[in-house]
Amino acid sequence: KIGISQPAASQHIKILKSIGILKPNRIGFRVYYRIDTEVLNACKRNIDKFRMVFEKCSKYDKCKGHKS
Repeated sequence: KIGISQPAASQHIKILKSIGILKPNRIGFRVYYRIDTEVLNACKRNIDKFRMVFEKCSKYDKCKGHKS
């Protein structure tokens, strides 16, 4: 349904679990995952901070401290 192979999906899940975005819940032989919205929102805030830095930097010919 999402257009990637099962091994690729497993790798993505592994990464999301390692940073705490996905929380596993084992029921019998199956594992269900829930999204930890607090961790996801914290990650989004950090990404937004980086985006803001790059947007500000791109408005100038040369960024402060940058040597070409």
